[in-house]
Amino acid sequence: MINVIKMKTIFKVRAFSIAEAILALFITALCVEMLIGILGIVKKADKQVAPINEVAFSYIQLKEFLHDEGHVEIDAIHSNSHQIILKKQIGEKDKHPIFRNYCIEEYRNMIRLTGADGGHMPLIMNLRKSSFKYDKEYFEIYLQESDRRNSVLRFKTDKPIELKDKTKNDKDTLQPNKKGNAKTKS
Repeated sequence: MINVIKMKTIFKVRAFSIAEAILALFITALCVEMLIGILGIVKKADKQVAPINEVAFSYIQLKEFLHDEGHVEIDAIHSNSHQIILKKQIGEKDKHPIFRNYCIEEYRNMIRLTGADGGHMPLIMNLRKSSFKYDKEYFEIYLQESDRRNSVLRFKTDKPIELKDKTKNDKDTLQPNKKGNAKTKS
């Protein structure tokens, strides 16, 4: 009888039954599947970009450049549908403004701002095509992004400074006198 009691205690060892083991494996597989799904969503969200935010950021960046300090105007002589030349006033010498030139142009698949001294700042990237339109007081950038969305960015600039020639100024104009000699008008 002692042997029977010992055998019953040996077989009463607490352990998982087959049903419990299958249930534990099912719950573990379910947790792993949910984790893989969540990681897939996070990975997909990281790949998605908001190109409209890039266009808006570029608009704000260029607008701040145009209106931060000083006078900015469009060089209508050198601008065309492929580039806009901006003249930013950096000082004055002999009552004539001194300008620094900047160029907004399409380069490969982006719009960039370049300075006369070299270097460039990309404004908008991943474009299919772009074009420019300008007038004395504004310019527009027409964009088609790589996903075929179209945008138009419009920027207001200052009116061009009218330069006064010294020959038009009455005090500096030479007037011939009756003898044919030139003298200044006073």
